[in-house]
Amino acid sequence: MEYWRPKICYLVLLLLVVVLILRLSDWANGVQQVPCYFIFGDSLYDNGNNNNLPTRARANYLPYGIDLPGGPTGRFSNGRNLTDVITQLLGFDNFIPPFATASGQEILKGVNYASGGAGIREETGRNNLGVVISLNGQLQNHKTTVSRIASILGDQESATQHLSKCLYTVGFGSNDYINNYLLPQFYPTSRQYPPDQYATVLIQQYSQKLKTLHNYGAKKIALFGIGPLGCAPGPVAMYGTNGSACVDYINKAIQLFNTNLKTLVDDLNNQFRDAKFIYINAYDLLFADASVGIQDDLVTTIIGPCCPVANLPMNNGILTCIPFSTSCSIRYANIFWDGVHSSETVNVITGRRAYMALNPTDTYPIDIRRLIQLPFLVYGLAQLHYTTMAITISFQLQPGPINYLPYGIDFPTGRTGRFSNGRNMVDILADLLGFDNPIPSFATTSGLDILKGVNYASGSSGIRDETGQHLGARINMNNQLLNHQYIESGIVNMSGDKESAVKYLCKCIYTVGITCCNYISNYLLPQLYPTSRLYTPDQYARVLTQQYSQQLKTLYNYGARKVVLFGLAPLGCTLPNMAIDGTNNGSSLKTLVDDLNNDLQDAEFIFINIYDIMSSISTGFRVSDMPCCEVIARNNANLVCIPFRIPCENRAEYLWWDGTHPTEAGNLMVARRSYICHLVLSLILMDLSKWVNGAEQVPCYFIFGDSLWDNGNNNALSTKAKANYPPYGIDFPEGATGRFTNGRNMGDILAQLLGFENFIPSFAHASNAKDQEILRGVNYASGGAGIRNETTRNNLGPVISMDMQLQNHQNTASRIAKILGNSEESAAKHLSKCIYSVGIGNNDYINNYLLPQFYPTNSSYTPDQYATVLIQQYSLQLKTLYNFGARKVALFGLGLIGCTPGCIAMYGNGTSCVEYINNEVQMFNTKLVSLVDELNNNFQDTKFIYVNTSSVSSSIPATVINTSPCCEVGNLTANNGILTCIPSGTACPNRAEHIMWDAAHPTEAAYVMMAERSYKAQLPSDTYPIDIHHLAQLNLTN
Repeated sequence: MEYWRPKICYLVLLLLVVVLILRLSDWANGVQQVPCYFIFGDSLYDNGNNNNLPTRARANYLPYGIDLPGGPTGRFSNGRNLTDVITQLLGFDNFIPPFATASGQEILKGVNYASGGAGIREETGRNNLGVVISLNGQLQNHKTTVSRIASILGDQESATQHLSKCLYTVGFGSNDYINNYLLPQFYPTSRQYPPDQYATVLIQQYSQKLKTLHNYGAKKIALFGIGPLGCAPGPVAMYGTNGSACVDYINKAIQLFNTNLKTLVDDLNNQFRDAKFIYINAYDLLFADASVGIQDDLVTTIIGPCCPVANLPMNNGILTCIPFSTSCSIRYANIFWDGVHSSETVNVITGRRAYMALNPTDTYPIDIRRLIQLPFLVYGLAQLHYTTMAITISFQLQPGPINYLPYGIDFPTGRTGRFSNGRNMVDILADLLGFDNPIPSFATTSGLDILKGVNYASGSSGIRDETGQHLGARINMNNQLLNHQYIESGIVNMSGDKESAVKYLCKCIYTVGITCCNYISNYLLPQLYPTSRLYTPDQYARVLTQQYSQQLKTLYNYGARKVVLFGLAPLGCTLPNMAIDGTNNGSSLKTLVDDLNNDLQDAEFIFINIYDIMSSISTGFRVSDMPCCEVIARNNANLVCIPFRIPCENRAEYLWWDGTHPTEAGNLMVARRSYICHLVLSLILMDLSKWVNGAEQVPCYFIFGDSLWDNGNNNALSTKAKANYPPYGIDFPEGATGRFTNGRNMGDILAQLLGFENFIPSFAHASNAKDQEILRGVNYASGGAGIRNETTRNNLGPVISMDMQLQNHQNTASRIAKILGNSEESAAKHLSKCIYSVGIGNNDYINNYLLPQFYPTNSSYTPDQYATVLIQQYSLQLKTLYNFGARKVALFGLGLIGCTPGCIAMYGNGTSCVEYINNEVQMFNTKLVSLVDELNNNFQDTKFIYVNTSSVSSSIPATVINTSPCCEVGNLTANNGILTCIPSGTACPNRAEHIMWDAAHPTEAAYVMMAERSYKAQLPSDTYPIDIHHLAQLNLTN
């Protein structure tokens, strides 16, 4: 079992970066995807059914629920359990209630029947723990619920119709081992059956009970396998490992059950054609192979229980936390919460991969997301929804007649003509944009379906009409445009007039990626096409771009206003003996994007640099230089899969599916990074999500802070803390504006996430701003500013301290009162609905406490005393902000200052973080969390939250590995706190791969990641007690 150790190591990294790859908002988008969700299972799923039972299998006491808003509820974890996470992914507003308390109309949305200690066998858990609700008991409870639903809906037929649309998850078997088979002092099963027979007996019993569930109306059932119980702290302590990492014989016994369970899924699906059963591979879900490695000594810090558990060898199966004991502080880094149950962090990861599989082995035959989309005869026709304002009309490269296996091996409906094992890139983009189903092809779409978009793509097609003609029939770009014209006519007919159709189409998103085949199936085949003899590579790129330009203008004339152009992939990495430089094509497309945006002012074209994305993600795959399937050699190039040959098993580890097309895993990475623009070096630094964010979530947003937030307030000051010169703003549309980064800063991105169309104006420009602009908010932040008034002034010059920023806000509040009719009451009502973000304190260390040659604070206070003094002063300032009308306030903690290039150079060894500085900063952060509690207690009509900057900045993915400054900086050791770029100095070209822009400030790419986690927390440690997204939704008005 030594193989398990590096997989655990990988999990540590996964805990930190999972949010950047798999966001709840990517999938749920606030829309409930099924009408109801019913949960059966044991303590991994129990949310309170055991609370009032005479049993030892309870979790309704601290430290259980320590990270759950409602505290201990009976969940066997520190926060959400597995099904809570799935509930959120399904789009439910609230968690599914336990059967013990469910009542009234709420049962129509589902019931949780799970019971800690329960098993498939009736006796499981009872002899050693007490009363539990077995699977039989849970089915009886569900029968009661079904009767109640029939009464609510009026008849049994309506109840049957309703229940058929629900999702059912069933997770049993763990206790049939740990609280039965492995306790011979209480149960005879281990003497009666060898492991293989016991697994068979369990599956036989399980099968009968699942058929009963089907008889009660279940049509979509997800069966969870048993996890690696032999690796949990409890069994490890109780049974020993004989030098292995886990108790191997336990895991082997469990795998016998899991193998049989997967076979049972096939049997049930064959028997019940009106239902779909799927298998969730809980055993391998957390320990899937990965290419990332971390040193093994980290393992010991994460596999033990987070809470204290009583003497395990003597516990007779009782593996829960000691009541009211103190848990570990870094809960998000622990796999196990107690002796056998996983932490909330692990539940989030497991829930997401069960909902949307990342590896083919995660689920079988499909994942939960696809399960809930399946129609059954009981439904009738699924109703379409036409409220989505952003639709996808795609010309993305897709296959020709590739409708044979192994293509589509991982796609829910099998081979469809997609040139991959599963979804292609536009399928995933459609999913990210919130569509329930992939965009249909032009060949199959009809009727009202066209209102949601059409995919016109054709394999081997190109910009040039002749491209790909040697392969047979295909639909070139010009003909795709004609097809779109036909669809446009259909939309006009449905809309009633041309004007309505134009309004509709201008809200759609169009993706166009049709450049690859112009090389693969034209320029690089001189025996068939003359283009390589007629043009040099540079000339050919220009000819293609000119023709492409005309085609895109035609698309514009047909109503397109939001157009995404995908560049050329690094073909030289996939085809032998080729060395195409995709950046040349990229350069031409970038210029074309500029020209189109200049010529067509009411449209927006953006360029997605596929070449750089594909190049950068290749290191994240174990195999990036070979195809997953066996390929046919054509023209000395490896292209398509050999029909019906078995492909590689570990498809998620391969970047390339065949000779030229990515695997679904590769498409997933490219699509997500195109969507969120984390690592895309495009000419225009904006992302697709900007177009689909929807309405403003709050009427106004006010920003207080330092250089992490400043957007121009220091420009006219006589200070060295300025950033209104190149290379600052090199990636910002307006150039150098005073933002201390290459593009957008934290406040800019949060403004976008909150739905604002424009960035919040600086106070320096507020006097020239229109009244409506002021009503939407003001940015008061000043580079170098601190809580203390003297901070930064002695070494850098004048800055706008927190006290002065508050005075400026007082002036703004007065102006708002005048705008609203000289009414203080109206102004107060308006301001109470706004979001206020305050991020200050960094400079009180960097440009005060750490510069004893300029400031006496270091000699006046110990680090703890200084943190206390800062918090005391900060508290008074925040109370002043409250008095000025603030009711929704997000306080940003200090980041890991000791890890910035400036501090490393000035105070460290030049290579690693300065830990004593980070420790001092953490003293401030700890006291700030306490201040949040104090303020919330003192001001009941207000909500203060804490954003853990250290946590949200810890999630930088492995591909963003460069921590050195991207721009040129001066001699840091002699800089006296001046950590900015040299004016007009050079900047690194790969800015999206850098964390740090200068010696103290992050890049735009890092800000995007940090802002997203501040806005929507993905780990309990990210924000406290809620995140900005939930803060914005609070109604605090009297």
